[in-house]
Amino acid sequence: MRGLSFAVVAGNLGRDPEVRSLKSGQIMANLVVAVSKKDKDGEGKVDWITIRCFGKTAETCQKYLSKGDSVLVVGRVCTRSIENNGYTKNVTEIVGSRVHFINTKKRIERTEEEETGPPF
Repeated sequence: MRGLSFAVVAGNLGRDPEVRSLKSGQIMANLVVAVSKKDKDGEGKVDWITIRCFGKTAETCQKYLSKGDSVLVVGRVCTRSIENNGYTKNVTEIVGSRVHFINTKKRIERTEEEETGPPF
């Protein structure tokens, strides 16, 4: 049986998106999303979730998002191994397929067609 990996994360960006080009030429953005919660004692806690986005999604995140912006990310859970100085570290992160901007500081300019809809 094949498994299913699906994740939805809503929170605020802990820093500006970090964007870079991969060897393949594809654009990748790393986002770190702070998700606030309370533990069983009522103490406030924050989970820092790493999100990776690719292609147009990454470019759009770089253009419009900055530290503190609220986002909702839909994607899949992914694990990978990183070797450094003989040690292997396993990393779990979300590969975001959709990033919804809930509240951004940068204004998103809309064309007249986007404001009124298609001309039919």
